[in-house]
Amino acid sequence: MKTFLKAAAIAALALGSASVLPSAAYAQAAQSTTIVVDMDRVGADSAAGKSGAAQLQTKLQGLQARAKQLNDQLNAEADALRKQQAANSIAPEALQAKARELGQKQETYRQEIANREQDFQRSQGYVRQQIFDAVGPIIQAVMRERGAQVVISREATLAFAAALDVSGDVVRRLDAVLPAVSITPPAQQAPTTARPATPPPATKK
Repeated sequence: MKTFLKAAAIAALALGSASVLPSAAYAQAAQSTTIVVDMDRVGADSAAGKSGAAQLQTKLQGLQARAKQLNDQLNAEADALRKQQAANSIAPEALQAKARELGQKQETYRQEIANREQDFQRSQGYVRQQIFDAVGPIIQAVMRERGAQVVISREATLAFAAALDVSGDVVRRLDAVLPAVSITPPAQQAPTTARPATPPPATKK
C-alpha cells in the first residue's frame, strides 16, 4: 500500500495535481534553482558540433571505402585461386603457399582496418572533449546568471517548464567561443626514461 501511495504521489506531482506544494510556488522554486540543458541539441545545433560531424562523416566514408577496397582485393585473389584449383592448373605446394600468403594478407588488412577504427574512435572522443571542455564554463556562467544550483540533462527529465531550458543560450555562447573543432587528437607523448647519471671524473691522487 505504501508503495502504491508513493507511486501515486509521484504521478500526481508529474501531472501537477499534487497538494504537497502549490503549483505556482513549486514552479517558482524549481525555476530559481534548476536549469535544463539538452546536450543532444547542443551537439547537433552548435557550429562546433556540425563541424565535428561533417569531418567525422568524411573520415568514416574514407574508412569504409578502404575496407571495401581491401575486401574486394581479397575476394578477387581468393576467386582466382579457387579457379586455378578447380582447373588443376596449380601444383598442390604452390596452392598451399598461395593460401598462406592470402591468409597473411587477410590478417594484415584486418589489422589495418582495426587501427583505422581505433583512430576514428579517438577522433570522436576528441570532438566530444573539445565541446564539453568549452561548454562546461558556459553552463557555469548561465547557472550564476540565473541563480541556479542544479543543472539537469534533458534526457533525464520527464517534463519541465520551457523557461528552464537554456540549451539555446548555451548553443549561442558556444558558437562564439568554439566555432569549429579538430578531429585530430594531439599526439600522445612517449614516456620518458630517466637517463643514468654521468659519474664524476676520477681525480688523480
